[in-house]
Amino acid sequence: HDALPICSPVVDVHGHVVALNAGGNRIASSSYYLPLDRVVRALDYVQRGEAVPRGTIETVFVQRPYDELRRLGLRGHVEAEVRRSFPDAIGMLVVDEVLPGGPADGKLEVGDILLGVGEVSLTSFTPLEALLDNRVGREIIVNVERAGATLSASIVVKDLDSITPDRYLESGGGIVHPLSYQQARNHAVAVEGLYLASSGYAFTNAGMRRGAVITELNG
Repeated sequence: HDALPICSPVVDVHGHVVALNAGGNRIASSSYYLPLDRVVRALDYVQRGEAVPRGTIETVFVQRPYDELRRLGLRGHVEAEVRRSFPDAIGMLVVDEVLPGGPADGKLEVGDILLGVGEVSLTSFTPLEALLDNRVGREIIVNVERAGATLSASIVVKDLDSITPDRYLESGGGIVHPLSYQQARNHAVAVEGLYLASSGYAFTNAGMRRGAVITELNG
């Protein structure tokens, strides 16, 4: 496989663990890291015998530098304020995908520049993930800059585990399981229906290939 599952600590020159190596890619010679504070949080829940809450608004954010943000409509005084508040930041988060039927559908748009959540200003992923994980099932106010205007949207944070498959059905060599958030993103559809993980005999004869999303059965 191109992706390599790895799980090991990342140590800095002072011998301090600063992250967890969570994966790699042979082709790109890249490694992927989880911030250590998120790992410590999860470990704390596990040690208490509790489920680890994970929140999502079914929206993908990407980080963009300030020069690109200006082309998206970021106003000068807003940029100046963000730079004062986050002098080490190299840019801000921008909405890259909004899943159909998700909590943010019709409220956020591709190209929206994230200013913060409620009274908390944000420019990076880790504090955003922390806010979402701590507010599962609750309403948040997401503030964005869109085409030169500041807008706010009320969004209910969804439980990520509720749209993460934990079971499957095997029949005639075929395997199906509930559609996951990640596969829904790949197909640009709502998180509904079943994902055909393996076509097997019956589904192959029906002309259905692996990766199909089953949305209806016999009417």
